[in-house]
Amino acid sequence: MHPLDKRQQEIIEEFRAKYTSVPSRINSFKDTHRELIDEGKKSIQLPVSLREHSEEIIATYYICFIDELISFQIEKFVEDLETTTKALGLQNGMETMSLLTLTTENLRAASKIPSDIVKNLVDIRGGDISDEVTKAILVKENIEPYFQEMVLNLRSFSSNVDLRWPVAQIRYAFDHFLRSHGVAKPEKNISQIYREICTSYPLSEGEDIYWDLLYFQLLSPIYNDLVSIASPMIEEKLSSLEIERKAAPILLKAQQAAEKTRASLEMLNSKLETIMYHVFRRGLELSPEYETEIENAMDRVLRRITLEKHGVQDIRNPEEMMDIALERIKRLMKEYEPLILPLLEPEDIKPYVEDKKGFLEKNSDLLDRRLRMKLKRYTSPKITPQNLAKGFTEYLKQSLKAKERYSIF
Repeated sequence: MHPLDKRQQEIIEEFRAKYTSVPSRINSFKDTHRELIDEGKKSIQLPVSLREHSEEIIATYYICFIDELISFQIEKFVEDLETTTKALGLQNGMETMSLLTLTTENLRAASKIPSDIVKNLVDIRGGDISDEVTKAILVKENIEPYFQEMVLNLRSFSSNVDLRWPVAQIRYAFDHFLRSHGVAKPEKNISQIYREICTSYPLSEGEDIYWDLLYFQLLSPIYNDLVSIASPMIEEKLSSLEIERKAAPILLKAQQAAEKTRASLEMLNSKLETIMYHVFRRGLELSPEYETEIENAMDRVLRRITLEKHGVQDIRNPEEMMDIALERIKRLMKEYEPLILPLLEPEDIKPYVEDKKGFLEKNSDLLDRRLRMKLKRYTSPKITPQNLAKGFTEYLKQSLKAKERYSIF
């Protein structure tokens, strides 16, 4: 994990500060709803790992804060509390109020995502954008920000966070939302969803698996259900656009051009991400067809970025074009670590493996220079988007060879 920036520190401190106001609310509730709390306590059978926790506090908290966020019974909620401590790798558990407040904050964050996604779906699909691009936009704009907030909350208590746990919490929020809109979804608690995700996806840590988890494991399986819920509003949006088209064609063209630009870049980025996923995660061969697709996608990404920045697809300053390509490749490196390997000398491998984060921070400038030199070497004398795309493809091939040679990923 990268060092926390100021805003992230503020989020964590704000989250911890919320504990101080909760006990008074619980005490007040216990004084006025004793019979309800006693009934809840009868349903609780604490597992060994939670024996230090108070059944009364858990029952009170469930009634006060949790019942509105979930639809399963308190005994299943207790199972989720136990799974939370396991997902954080905490052998000795957590203090009761911390565990309960952490759970509440993450469930509240997760519960905001489905309605936000439906609203964005209406805007995106109203612009007639493909499903592949739409899903990429939804992940980046609506899911990832809340997911990162939830991960930060979890990391307030442990640096060893199983990222599949917050994904399971979000998936539960989606299922709960879909059931409330008439979609048939079996009732599962979060622990059950978590176990299913663990079965289908074995990796648990690292920012490089965000895309896999959020795009493939979380959103893709329920995407069609969300579209069906949003369909009436999408149709209304399309009808509204048709009226605007007839009334103000110039304004509509400008709006559609902006949507097309946004969609085009997201689509190309999604195309790159998908191929990289197949090659690096699933171990598929970098076939000539994949090479061609990567070159075309990278070429068009670079042209689209320069068009947005400068109003033209080819700029005269080759170093600026090189900078744009380098920035895009460095973004991919954060998702796919083997891309760093061509930049390492043999003597770098051991210190890199022992402390990846420390090595990258210490040698950041050196690695940037090496990347620039490598890309220039693989790019023909004239630096253009097309030639840079060919250079990137060659660099990618070298990464795969190094990955096989060193066997460290």
